[in-house]
Amino acid sequence: MRWNLRVVNTSQLSTSWKFYKFELLHKMKLNIENLHAACSLRSVLRAVPVILAAREHCISNNLGEDLKFCDRRLLEICRSLTVNFCYVCVSTKPIKLQMIEAEKRLKHIRFKIQSDPDNEPVSPTNDLLAAAESSISGSWRSSVETTRINANVLAARAILALTDLPVSGQWSNDLVVPAETIFSTPLWMEIDPPEPILSYVDSWGVPTESWGFWRKWYDSFLIGEPISVELQRRVAEIPDEVWQSGPEAVAKEIARIEAEWLAEQVPQAEVIELNPETQKFFVTPIPVENPPLTYNLISRVEDALEDAVQGHNGLNERTSVVRKLQRCCQRYANDPQRVEMEFTSAAVSLRRQMHESFEIPDSEDNIMLLEAVEEGVRGIRASHPEVAQNREQLAKLKVKELLPEEREILEQAEPVLRALSEGQLEEDFAEDIPQLLNTSVGPLPTGSPALPGVDASMRVFSRAAKIMSMEDKIDKMHDGKAHRSATMANTVWGLGGMLYKILQIGLRLFGVGP
Repeated sequence: MRWNLRVVNTSQLSTSWKFYKFELLHKMKLNIENLHAACSLRSVLRAVPVILAAREHCISNNLGEDLKFCDRRLLEICRSLTVNFCYVCVSTKPIKLQMIEAEKRLKHIRFKIQSDPDNEPVSPTNDLLAAAESSISGSWRSSVETTRINANVLAARAILALTDLPVSGQWSNDLVVPAETIFSTPLWMEIDPPEPILSYVDSWGVPTESWGFWRKWYDSFLIGEPISVELQRRVAEIPDEVWQSGPEAVAKEIARIEAEWLAEQVPQAEVIELNPETQKFFVTPIPVENPPLTYNLISRVEDALEDAVQGHNGLNERTSVVRKLQRCCQRYANDPQRVEMEFTSAAVSLRRQMHESFEIPDSEDNIMLLEAVEEGVRGIRASHPEVAQNREQLAKLKVKELLPEEREILEQAEPVLRALSEGQLEEDFAEDIPQLLNTSVGPLPTGSPALPGVDASMRVFSRAAKIMSMEDKIDKMHDGKAHRSATMANTVWGLGGMLYKILQIGLRLFGVGP
């Protein structure tokens, strides 16, 4: 046996170790700094109900002007904490600039409050504003540890106005949590949130009102499932003029951002357009790439399907998978996204019936049909990268089940969505929504394509989100026949309210929101 010996330069080894040691210590320092920054942010988040209490006081005593002033402060705190969260998670230069501006805005608000002789120099709300300012300052000025500790002290002092429960222990509990999992830990560790705090949070609007997003945003931190950093970043980047217009304007812009976000999370390789003559929406599929290959793949499935149906293979014209494949081959040959979805669903169904439930035999014809369908799926994905990317995106989603109240909303929304649509889009809404309601939408099995029903739900919510994002075109439909039909079908919500409810269901269903 020959040994390959290599002379090691000890001076190089020493230099390499020193560099590695420096990198290791640097990363440890960053982790500690991020952890301290996250702890101060969590302290301020725990104190947010202080301003909710002030808001509730204004509502109870019919103090309209004071309520407007309180709402502006609450909106600024939510905005600042959103920027802070994004910076702690992803420290980029643009977010750092936002942090600096957020700190300036909070300083300005505090200065105005303190210079007003009608305001008390010290109050729980002022403590909350000071805590938020200290948290932001301590996050982007990473070396100032005292400001982070000060944020916790100020937040704890503010909370004492609502409850006698000592909260200082929460800071110590946060410090022992690894930095990378700190935000996936419930906001109140080891204890339930104090009752007064929960009561003020519960009174913080409902999903259809101006504070709907922020209530959902706060709940996500309470349970340790924060809304996506990227979604929060987009909210934080809303222009100043919108923020200055008040909660209603901000809520409208957030709804548009959420619609775009949901459409990205449940992508469809298609375009939703509005017919100017009928004032209804329709869907246009992406063009077929390499038509000969696509049509050959479809033809092979048609031939294999014919052989399987004619033989003694447990399949016939009335079998669900047969009907869906026949319809797909006949009607959707020019829609690669739909072909991929239908073929994927059929492949899952055939595989399950042959190898799990044994409803049909694993005969030669059935195996050939399954192979033809799977080859069709691979061929479509290879020819259309956007379709393959959409499938990969869907497979990563954590799909949740519909709640009973969400089922009721979708049942009522079906005739409205159909009234807004025409052609294939109207037919798909009529078929996909009942399938979504009657099919369990559970988590995707590891390594398997999406279960039947998940693709249908993806179409429903992706298309509803795209329709909602076309707000300027929806506004022009008020005098149109489609809008009157939609209003007649749903006089309680109105068109905007209905689309907003569907958007919120989709965000929760696909794991985008809590």
